[in-house]
Amino acid sequence: MKSLKLAALAPACLGTALLLSAMPALAQSALPDETKAMLKALKFEESILSGLDKELELPAGWLDGAKKEGVVSIYTTMDQKDWSKAEKVFRARYPDIKVEHSEVRTTTQRTLRPLVAFKEGRAIVDVITGLSGNSFLFRDAGAFVDLNDLPNYRNNIPDELKVSDNITAIFRVRYWCIAYNTNKIKAADLPKTWDDMVANPKVWGNKKLGIGNRPNNWLVNLYTINGEAWGKKYMDDLFGKLNPQLRKEGLSALLNLVAAGEMDAAIPAAMDRVAQIRETGAPVAHHCPEPVPFAVSELGVMKNSTHINAAKILTNWLMSKEGQVALFYANDATPAHKGLQGKEFIAFPEQVQGKKKAIAEDRDGAEEDALLKYWEGLWLKGSGGGTAR
Repeated sequence: MKSLKLAALAPACLGTALLLSAMPALAQSALPDETKAMLKALKFEESILSGLDKELELPAGWLDGAKKEGVVSIYTTMDQKDWSKAEKVFRARYPDIKVEHSEVRTTTQRTLRPLVAFKEGRAIVDVITGLSGNSFLFRDAGAFVDLNDLPNYRNNIPDELKVSDNITAIFRVRYWCIAYNTNKIKAADLPKTWDDMVANPKVWGNKKLGIGNRPNNWLVNLYTINGEAWGKKYMDDLFGKLNPQLRKEGLSALLNLVAAGEMDAAIPAAMDRVAQIRETGAPVAHHCPEPVPFAVSELGVMKNSTHINAAKILTNWLMSKEGQVALFYANDATPAHKGLQGKEFIAFPEQVQGKKKAIAEDRDGAEEDALLKYWEGLWLKGSGGGTAR
């Protein structure tokens, strides 16, 4: 099993793709109207989808099987409004496959319910996205299929973002750093490293910083890289020297509080969410000390799926250039596709380019549990309440 490690995201060197007997997809010269409308709205040239024809070639039998199944169900964290923008592009490409989408925000409902059902011999969903570090539970139960037969998993996801047994696939990446109010924090005071932040209580202390109870989004990466001694001292300094606001709101609400000026800054903050709020005219920006906490959103296909062909087609499409751009169009999701790493997909490119990154890969939870135990002691002592998951 892979462990967390420090690395820089770089395009993987992949071998030549296997030639597949395939049902022909729509030619790129005849992109569906929904795809063209999406590209127009994003002000992207059609050339950004170069190679799409090849990406959408499918193994023999998948498309016929999916047509017979007619439907595929998926759990995501996206609301229906956002999801529908991406789904329209998928349905234009595959009109015979209906997608039953469920917005499932809580980790327990999104991951543990399908896992319990699987163990009981029941199938309640085909595809699950946003596993929140729980992929090891599905591995232990043998609940996910091997995705190595998906062309876009095999050919277009960087090798460093793959797990050895291929049971999960990366469909989105996120940079979890600091959101700050540009009216309150000067650029000269932004920390170059995470240690610089706790060393400067004048700027970041005395309730100026708000913290959400989600250390698994950012601190696990840093903790694992720098070791237990560093991690405990950092948490002691973060809670002790800075005396932050311990907030019980969700992370999106935390960003709104920064925009409203109730606090000067907040962690953790997802870059794409900060970008969305900034687009409304709010005085917010995103800053990443080094190393940059780099998280991935995984998906898996249930082994007992009753719509396995449709599930594989949807999953393969989500990892294609068209699917990745559609997710970006829907909710600013930064692509994982190795051919879509340009500035147009990264809201604050200067915050990540050229910096070392702390990548959260597949893990069994041991390192995270050690951190959470210590974190929760400090959180509860500060009357934050709740748990860190």
